[in-house]
Amino acid sequence: MSLNLVTLLYLVASVCFIQALKGLSHPTTSIRGNLFGMIGMTIAVLTTAALIVKLSSGKAPGMLWVLVGLVAGGGYGAYRAKTVEMTKMPELVAFFHSMIGLAAVFIAEVLLTAVFVYVILGATDTRAPQGFAPIAIGLALTLIHLISIPISNTSVNPARSTGVAFFNGNGAVGQLWVFWLAPIIGAAIAGATFHLITGVDRRDRDISGEMDAVDLAVAEGVDPNAPR
Repeated sequence: MSLNLVTLLYLVASVCFIQALKGLSHPTTSIRGNLFGMIGMTIAVLTTAALIVKLSSGKAPGMLWVLVGLVAGGGYGAYRAKTVEMTKMPELVAFFHSMIGLAAVFIAEVLLTAVFVYVILGATDTRAPQGFAPIAIGLALTLIHLISIPISNTSVNPARSTGVAFFNGNGAVGQLWVFWLAPIIGAAIAGATFHLITGVDRRDRDISGEMDAVDLAVAEGVDPNAPR
């Protein structure tokens, strides 16, 4: 199993999880949300299992950790389902719905920011066709908006979210931490793993130095000391 295939399968699983969280946030779409969740989890589990088997040459310890996680999570869910008091059910359901909505927003912002940074890094790479980067980046951002507007109204840019939050009277400022933390995590993931996807590792390159004089030159008639 190649790394590109693993990345693609995890991306599909992540999209399924986002759609699952979105569906589970409302009773009328909960069946569809459960379906997406089961599909996404199946893809993620099988991909992880295949990857562990390949990396460990068929040894068991890696799979045991996966089974421990499945048993622990499933056991806690079953325990909570059997022990919750009926009088506390409305509060529990409301809490789960709120957490599901928050999780959907957080995962969507992390994933889509990572994808956006991947596109930017790839489109501006020296191996990419010259002059087409704006087209690729613009189309990617359009697709990201189409996917995430129903989920989070789209951020993938903390500065843009901050710029409008203070003009909103519905508590938007209190939600800013999500739209700062999630994109930063997504961008960090993309930056740290881009070399794994492309096979080009430039982390050992020296990027220190000084700017060329031609880059510092200003046009004739312009005051170089003027504030900018």
